[in-house]
Amino acid sequence: MKKDCFAYFLSIKDESNLKRVMSNNEHTLSGFLNEFKTVYIINLYNLNLNRRKIDNSNFFPQLNLNKNYIYFEPKDLNSFKEFIKDKKVFGIIAFGIFFTNIKLLFHLKHKNIKLFQISNVGNVNISNLVYIDNNFIKNFFSVINHRFNHILIVILSNLNFVPKVEVRFLSNKRWLPNLVKKSFFKTIFNKFNLSYAKRLEVINSRSYDLLQENRLDLDEKYITVLDEIWNDPQYLIYRGKISNEKLKKHYESFSEKLCLISNFLNKEIIICIHPNDNLDEKKNFFPKFKVKKYQTREYIYKSKLVMLFESSAIIDAIILKKHIINISTSLMDKSQIYHQEHLNKELKIDNLNLDTELIFDEKTRNKFSYNEDKINFYYDRYIKMNIAADETKMLGYKKVAKILKEEFYK
Repeated sequence: MKKDCFAYFLSIKDESNLKRVMSNNEHTLSGFLNEFKTVYIINLYNLNLNRRKIDNSNFFPQLNLNKNYIYFEPKDLNSFKEFIKDKKVFGIIAFGIFFTNIKLLFHLKHKNIKLFQISNVGNVNISNLVYIDNNFIKNFFSVINHRFNHILIVILSNLNFVPKVEVRFLSNKRWLPNLVKKSFFKTIFNKFNLSYAKRLEVINSRSYDLLQENRLDLDEKYITVLDEIWNDPQYLIYRGKISNEKLKKHYESFSEKLCLISNFLNKEIIICIHPNDNLDEKKNFFPKFKVKKYQTREYIYKSKLVMLFESSAIIDAIILKKHIINISTSLMDKSQIYHQEHLNKELKIDNLNLDTELIFDEKTRNKFSYNEDKINFYYDRYIKMNIAADETKMLGYKKVAKILKEEFYK
């Protein structure tokens, strides 16, 4: 009799990304550990169309995780076959559904492994924006390639060459068929179930789960600023590399305005950076402030005000009904501006333009005042649609585990 094996499938080539994924999904994975007792972290990178093989097997133990996480990184298809031969494997795929992953998707289909997806960050996914910025030609073909990749995989899944996802668990109600804007194409698409996922299930977001299970003490001690990675390699194609001279000028002006804000509200500023950001570099850019990495959630809990350019971490501030102000600058690309405008519209939050002089006149003072009625109304509406969408109030990971156990874990 084959042993049941709950897996979390990755396709990651380096140690830093492995650390980032485990850190970002720590709460969800520990929840699955409680439900299934053992979680196999399976990195399928070597089964893909790669020129160079990788080996992170010695790095994983250094993360000092629970011993019931079992890391497996097949060197080739034969070692993967050997690993699963006495197991009934099913699990979550945590890698992109793109043509670049077609080889490993084909292997998963051939081995009849049941796959599931979780989209529970809680933010509104509007990433299909066509970028029209500095590098128009590159941007255009990048977006076309991105969409073509996804469409091709959807077609191949309907032709049974690659697997379909059994269930996609999502915390955003906007993607439910009855709420998606109607069109002839969408009607046909939904009627014949041509999507990559066989079915959709609404769950509560990761932020909702964390708030219910790990209630940190709330405070208004700080102002938390979520800084941006301006020269993040994945976005260079859209906005081009920003020169050191421009960055230096930006951070000098930014720091001056943060000092003014800190004095006005009589609160200490904390700079929180992305897990992929360079801590030493940001400390140099912000010599007057404390800069923190991997502590964003903790400082949002302790803050009176959260300021940001654009970040999914804002979901914690929304669910906690913290005062939020968007920050804008000419360094931002069209995608960032579009995301900001979307949140401004949804949540009616104010914007602070760093390219203009900061004067605390009546209009500016109003931006920094907490409007409880406005926040309760607009935040609640957003939370019900995107963050706590499951009206049963069940924790997201528990609902995933319940469905998997009842329908697939037998």
